[in-house]
Amino acid sequence: MARNITIGIIPPYEAMAQLIEDLKDAFPTVELLIEAGNLEAGVLAAERMEREGADLIISRGGTAQMIRNAIDLPVIEIRISGYDLLRAITLMGAPRQANSALAGFPSVTMGAGSIAGLLDMDIKVATIQKAEEIGQVLEELKKEGISRVLGDVVTVEAAERLGMEGLLIQSGRESVMEAIEEARRLISTMEKSGRKQRILSTVLARQKIDFITLGEDGRTVEAQWTLFDGQPISNEELETMRIKLLSSEIPVLSTAHNGKVRFTVRAERIADRDGTLIYFFFERLDAQEAEALQLEQINHLPLLAADSAAMKNLLLAAEAPACASSLLLLVGKDGLAKQELARYLHVFHGKTGFFAEASAQNLQDIEISSLPDSISTLFIELTAIPDEKKTAYLTVIAQLAAAKNIQLIISIPALTTELAEHTGFEQAILLSVPTLVNRQADIPALVQTYLEGFHQTLGTQPVKVENAALETIVHSVKDSNSASLKAYVKNLALIEKTYVIGSPTLQKTAFMPIGDSAHGMISIDDNETLKEIEQKIINHVLKEEKLNQTKAAHRLGINRATLWRKLKS
Repeated sequence: MARNITIGIIPPYEAMAQLIEDLKDAFPTVELLIEAGNLEAGVLAAERMEREGADLIISRGGTAQMIRNAIDLPVIEIRISGYDLLRAITLMGAPRQANSALAGFPSVTMGAGSIAGLLDMDIKVATIQKAEEIGQVLEELKKEGISRVLGDVVTVEAAERLGMEGLLIQSGRESVMEAIEEARRLISTMEKSGRKQRILSTVLARQKIDFITLGEDGRTVEAQWTLFDGQPISNEELETMRIKLLSSEIPVLSTAHNGKVRFTVRAERIADRDGTLIYFFFERLDAQEAEALQLEQINHLPLLAADSAAMKNLLLAAEAPACASSLLLLVGKDGLAKQELARYLHVFHGKTGFFAEASAQNLQDIEISSLPDSISTLFIELTAIPDEKKTAYLTVIAQLAAAKNIQLIISIPALTTELAEHTGFEQAILLSVPTLVNRQADIPALVQTYLEGFHQTLGTQPVKVENAALETIVHSVKDSNSASLKAYVKNLALIEKTYVIGSPTLQKTAFMPIGDSAHGMISIDDNETLKEIEQKIINHVLKEEKLNQTKAAHRLGINRATLWRKLKS
């Protein structure tokens, strides 16, 4: 059952208060609180009514404007209608038109001249734009011989203080009734909107969605915290993401840790009819998943060497629309090449969420149903044909990933008939990724890409390889894989202290291919120092982890900053 509504009405003069009292019976479902008060007195009355539970306030003219600026409730203004002006102008009478004027704000004077013309009455109309102008306008009218002023309460009182006769424009019954009807319509709309808001808030709370919304000015518009005690990142971090988002065409993603849990942050810009709103969505990561997954936002299309015929044919298939959302199996022995292809396809096909990566060892720690919605692509690297247990995990992960609209890309050395049948992978799109043996035309571009990458991330000096040295590298690595090539280029970049790698530098470090097995032996020379042995161990672990510094640092028991310093030294 609809509740009765309460409307506070504050007329600026007593005569209107009596008129409103007489209208109460016309609105049986509305409780009318009536108290006369002009300007400051009206504001005080409105503040009392707000405390007493009024849903809305009705007033007139300058009093309505002052109330609107003083309280949080909506304020409806009783407009001066054509009937009100017609009555007031008629009351002035023809004999006294010559020394009479109508003065007031635009809401009062609008249309007054036309009405006077229709009545064939010569009445001067003076429009006041600001309250500060009232005295000046009236004094000028008085100098012109005007002795009688028709206007609202403020204008009439000011005219009387100047010794002029004031005639008040009174609001009629129909103007008051129209204001009350408008108030009822507004309250009804507000209640419907409020109900929708409460429903949405309840749904969001039950879905355990944590978010904060900022306006264009950076101020908080709305926020909800269900899994967090409050805003889990600082205002400075929010502002940094907001500024980054305003200069970007895609959502901005980040991962953070508040000392208790690891979580993801996704910032999106949404156009609203009142301007642009920025939403920040926060999702907690399970402790095991936080260890099992690496999350990355890839903003720019990664460089992918594709000068060879084998890679051109591969991209022709991989860039097809069908590969944008289907389960992809990247088959081949070159693990790093498959990872590079997966990252390329993530951006090429317009994914704006996280690129998540997991290894075969962590399959049991991935709970797809609890993964953040901000993940668009999940890349799983299998270095060997999975056993029965891991095959079962893969089957569940593939099904749930599809349900959550997460594209699953699996890197695998080979696909057996048995594995395809047990996992349902026979429905997947199979992409065969060539090794360097069939990509020799791509090696120069790969060398340059890796060199530029190390220059940016490690601050290494060289930015180019001499042609003769490049030919030697191509010959040395052509029977190997991308991970071996990248590790070799990294060693060369760390050794070379000039901008160009030449043949002498190649003679200082031999090419050592990384085999198919993930683990190998480290040979230690009796003459090597502790620092040299440490460097050899670090390089070995980096090779095993396909140059992934996060994984390598975790295995070595140090953080990435320490690893970076050791590599630089």
